[in-house]
Amino acid sequence: RRLEHLKKVSQDINNKETREDSLKGFLRHWCILVRLSVLIPSTEEEAKSARPQVNGCISLPMVAMSQEATKLGISELRDVKELMNALSGMSWTLRVLSILSKKPSNNDIKQCVDLYEKGTFRLPEEKCVRMIKSIMYRAKQWQERATRALRPLPGETMPYDKSYLERLLIETKDIPFSFPEEARLINTIEDKGARHCLCGGPSDGSFMISCDSCDKWYHAVCVKFDSDKEGENSRWICPPCTTRAAEADAAAAAADAAAAAAADSTID
Repeated sequence: RRLEHLKKVSQDINNKETREDSLKGFLRHWCILVRLSVLIPSTEEEAKSARPQVNGCISLPMVAMSQEATKLGISELRDVKELMNALSGMSWTLRVLSILSKKPSNNDIKQCVDLYEKGTFRLPEEKCVRMIKSIMYRAKQWQERATRALRPLPGETMPYDKSYLERLLIETKDIPFSFPEEARLINTIEDKGARHCLCGGPSDGSFMISCDSCDKWYHAVCVKFDSDKEGENSRWICPPCTTRAAEADAAAAAADAAAAAAADSTID
């Protein structure tokens, strides 16, 4: 039985080699096309079009070479598959390096990881992908902690824990990503952890407006303030002050009515 298995394996290898020998002319032709259109283009314009796309995908000439390999019936040859895998891996790697050269957002890196996991290519060493995933996990945990630390609490007057916010901000130095929460932390720390508005949230860098009666600050989005409609120099009174003023006016009107009624009864 073992001899039969070895004989079959040997026959399969011979058949594969025979088929590859019959396709060597097509393979040679294809390699020349790859060299001319992708590896060593003759003009600057062709060289630009042959470069990997900014989104990490292979260029249009590379796509054309993949289609040509299928057309010639050589797409399953090992050399062709390895070359196309190398071109895809190179395109993805250049995209990742371009992003990491700045301070990317967690979403930018997630898109790269998703592209790799959903793609048909594989890197010869996946340690770098595992490292990126590890940093993504740390970044996600940090964002969740920062979001909890800055969550608004309606009616709360106690300030945020400034020392904890400062520790969170220091931790960002060990994570090479940019976070929208980072700017909110900085603004809140500079404001000494004060809470504002109806929502009990921080001064997070968003547009805020001060009440002309009580001088308290409110997020424009929370009080539905539209600067285009209201005007920059218009007087603005916050909802609590508006309510108190209305209640005071109602009380005064009720008192005046009671006084008038009392006066009328005295005259009678």
